[in-house]
Amino acid sequence: MDGARPTWTERTRARYVRMRWRRAGAWLWPSFVALTLLDGAIGRLLPPAGSTETFVAGALLGLVINVIAVILFSRPLGMLVRRVRPDMPTVVARDYGGTVVVFAHVSFTTYGSTDTLAA
Repeated sequence: MDGARPTWTERTRARYVRMRWRRAGAWLWPSFVALTLLDGAIGRLLPPAGSTETFVAGALLGLVINVIAVILFSRPLGMLVRRVRPDMPTVVARDYGGTVVVFAHVSFTTYGSTDTLAA
C-alpha cells in the first residue's frame, strides 16, 4: 500500500482545514436568529402598516421574509462569492450569500421604516 492511505498527520491536517472552513462559514443561522429578533423590534417600534404592531407579529413577518430571501438568493450570491474565491467550499460560499441576504433585508427594512416615519 504505497501511499494509498493517508498518514495520521495528513488526516489531522485535513480535519483542521475542514474545521477552519466550518467556523468561517457558520454565520448564517446565528445572524438569522439575531436579525429576526431585530425585525421584531423594528416592527414594534416602526410598524409597516397601521399605528401598532406587536413584537411577535414583527418577528414573524421578518422570519418569513428572511426564509424566503435566503431560499431565493443565497445560492446565486454564493455562486458570485465562489467566482471571486474559487478555493472556498460551496457550502461556505452559500452561507456567506445567505448572511448578506439577511443583513440586506434588515437594512432595507430599517431604511424603509425610517423613510416612512420621516414622511
